[in-house]
Amino acid sequence: MPMLERDLTDEDRMIYKLIVHRNLIGWFIKKCAVQNIQCVRTTGNDSHGDIVISNPEDESEVKELIRTIQKQYNPE
Repeated sequence: MPMLERDLTDEDRMIYKLIVHRNLIGWFIKKCAVQNIQCVRTTGNDSHGDIVISNPEDESEVKELIRTIQKQYNPE
């Protein structure tokens, strides 16, 4: 029997958001790898972000990749 939205606990909602976030970061790292951009996931709730780009020169390519993904999934 499927759980209804009203049956979810606060913890269930938090877990769901964390799973989505984890999967999104992993998916983005794979997208970067396809573009030959090396990056790694951070650990310990790093206040600087979730991903570290290995080569600072790739920053503009990463930003362009983010813009492309935003346009694809959030069309105006």
